[in-house]
Amino acid sequence: MRNLNPAMISELQKPENSPIELYQIFLDEGTYYLAGYDADIFFYDENNSPQLYEAVGISRTAIRTNIDNRVDQCTLTLNNVTNRGSQLLASTDLVDKQVRVLKVFLNLLDDPANHILVFEGFTDEPAISKETLSLTVKSRLDTLSTQVPRRRYTRSCSWKF
Repeated sequence: MRNLNPAMISELQKPENSPIELYQIFLDEGTYYLAGYDADIFFYDENNSPQLYEAVGISRTAIRTNIDNRVDQCTLTLNNVTNRGSQLLASTDLVDKQVRVLKVFLNLLDDPANHILVFEGFTDEPAISKETLSLTVKSRLDTLSTQVPRRRYTRSCSWKF
């Protein structure tokens, strides 16, 4: 374990040094702006317009990445304690909808450039229980319009006959 001085420990524990994840879920009837935080957050949307991100119980799994033939993915989990997720799933097709996961810091919310795009993908496999609504989000690295380093993201054999 590292030995840190008390000043360093207090600086690390400040709320502005804790990143917050923001989620943009693009549906046909509108976009959901959600914050994985205990209070609503004002930040910017995809068009750099000010936007309120609603504080909800949302989390995600680690982003599973590899260089094999599998597609990168993660799973979003929303609390369903008010049955809002059940109503959403019943009224909306949640398959193949774009999702963006952003990381921001509390003391840097005044500029739309102050974010990190953690993951971007499309929803697949919605599942609901009494407690949670979960969505698998898969990357679209296999689409033809995406330009990526060829040697790293290719089929098993890169040689042509």
